[in-house]
Amino acid sequence: MSALGIRLAHRIRVPVVHTEHGAGSVITSSRLIEASSRLVDQTMGRWVLRSADRVIAVSEESARFMHALGGVDAIVLPNGIDVSRWMPSDRPDTLPGRRPLVFVGRVVAEKGWRDFLDVAAAVRLGSGADIPVHVVGDGPDLAEAKLYAAKRSVPVMWHGRLDPADIVPLLRGSVYVNPSVAAEGFQLTQLEALVAGASVVTYEVGVASELARSGVGDIAVVPRGDAARLAEAAGRAIARIAAPPTRDQVERWDWDNVAGQYARILRSATSRRRPG
Repeated sequence: MSALGIRLAHRIRVPVVHTEHGAGSVITSSRLIEASSRLVDQTMGRWVLRSADRVIAVSEESARFMHALGGVDAIVLPNGIDVSRWMPSDRPDTLPGRRPLVFVGRVVAEKGWRDFLDVAAAVRLGSGADIPVHVVGDGPDLAEAKLYAAKRSVPVMWHGRLDPADIVPLLRGSVYVNPSVAAEGFQLTQLEALVAGASVVTYEVGVASELARSGVGDIAVVPRGDAARLAEAAGRAIARIAAPPTRDQVERWDWDNVAGQYARILRSATSRRRPG
């Protein structure tokens, strides 16, 4: 659809701003889909990047992917959230050593539900405490995940899909475990969890390292796919209570600021098209 959009824009002589949300080709258990994704990226995807008047990346990782794929230097404009919707009005009331472990996402292999349940089993065993475990989300692997949780003796509260208003109370004071290995350029859930008052332990994916460098909230980043390191980080996180970020610390990701930056990029594209 991006390629069709650019062809139409060129026909009617209007500039094109392309936003890239991914940080790599699709990662999935299907080799056919992965191979098809790489083929599309290396043909149409590369042409789209080189044909747009402006290209935007939602994170530094996404920008690196675009440069490697098309030799294009993107403008990094992070995704945004409605901060007021996610920020709790009071401090978390959980206790060290009793903080819930929370997974939020589609229950599919690339989102890492199996690693999450392994982490939960290890943390509960290591702490010797009856730590609550929550899974928020639905997906084709849900039945398999429930069987695996029973096999690992992890009592899980399965919530299915929830509205943000119902997710915030679960995240507040929790440890949000993010075992995703998908090619995600940003992954909003990491930011939403921090703003909601959770500690975040995550694989190196999306905006994780940028959030860690920013000093916003309590976030630990471990190498992608290292479930043992993820469990160690989660075990350390439940043993402490970290102060949630302030409004000033997360203001840069609020939709009002992000939308303002996006509008300026659109104005620059209409005033002067990119050479070539």
